[in-house]
Amino acid sequence: MRTAVRTAGLALAATMAVAGCGGSGGGAEQEETAPAREGSPPPAAASASSDAAPGGGPAGTWESIVDGSEIATMVVSGDEVTTSGPLSCPGSLSTEGGETVITLDCPGGSPGRERGTVETNPEGDRLFISWEGEAWGGYVDSFVRTGG
Repeated sequence: MRTAVRTAGLALAATMAVAGCGGSGGGAEQEETAPAREGSPPPAAASASSDAAPGGGPAGTWESIVDGSEIATMVVSGDEVTTSGPLSCPGSLSTEGGETVITLDCPGGSPGRERGTVETNPEGDRLFISWEGEAWGGYVDSFVRTGG
C-alpha cells in the first residue's frame, strides 16, 4: 500500500511539473513580467508596420524612456523623421527587406546612430531602434508614444 501511495504521489508531481503547475505561475507569464535590460526591445517586439501595431506603426510622436538620451523626442510623419535633444536632426523612414529602417542625416554626423532597425510592441505604444554599430550590435533607443 505504501508503494502505491508513493507511486501515485510521484505521478502527480511529474504531471504538475509537465503541465507547468507550481508556485511561480509558469514560464510564459514570467517572461512577460521579467524586467528587460534597459534600452533593449522586449522578446515579443513586433516589426514596426501599420499591420503590426494598432497605434499606426511608427507614425507619431515618441519620447525617450531614458533620461539624458541622445534623442529626447522623435516625430515620424510618413517617411520623414525629426529628432530633438542633443541629437536634433532630420531623417527618413523606409522599408528594406521587410524591415522598417530609420536613417538620420545629422550635420556633422551622428556617431552610432546613422541607421537603425525600428520595431514596435504589439500594442503600438513602445518603439525601439536597434542602431547598426560595432560587433556588439550598436546602441538601442527606446521610446514611448506621446502622440498619434
